[in-house]
Amino acid sequence: SGIFQNSSNGIIRNDGHLVIAGTGNLSNFGTIESFGDNFTNDGTITNYGNITGDLNSSGYYEGIESFTGNFQNSGTVSPGIGNQPGFTSISHLDNSGGQILIHLGGLTSEPQTYDQLRVSDSFYNESTTLKLEFVNEFSEADMIHGDYFDIILYQELFPPQFDEIDDSLASLLDGHWVV
Repeated sequence: SGIFQNSSNGIIRNDGHLVIAGTGNLSNFGTIESFGDNFTNDGTITNYGNITGDLNSSGYYEGIESFTGNFQNSGTVSPGIGNQPGFTSISHLDNSGGQILIHLGGLTSEPQTYDQLRVSDSFYNESTTLKLEFVNEFSEADMIHGDYFDIILYQELFPPQFDEIDDSLASLLDGHWVV
């Protein structure tokens, strides 16, 4: 448990084994470089900076910058920080058994009023949940039929469906979400 913070000028180089456990929290404002398959998140990572390496995550990952490497997710990936919408870039995401949490706070991507996940290489998606939440007083009343959100941008997606869409905090009264 505890909080570890990497400052904006900070660089963490991991050649050993870096584990964020249980209630532990890593806040990164700088750069993290992890070599080998030795970076594990079972707690929370908040990324305002850049991370390079391979990450196995069964915890919570939120961020507004980039992750370069193989990201194995069985926990939650949430672009943006907290309930503030934003985007995060991940080069390779294996989301087997994981959840993608998307905050919807408006209809525009510039400025960013809803979360966006940008996957530059491959996005493997199996046994996963897409969770949608309205934030910042945005609701169905602010939308009209035909409005859309580009919430996930990707090059390759296998398979192209989510097993479940949890819209309990972003429900539509007379319709359903189409992904």
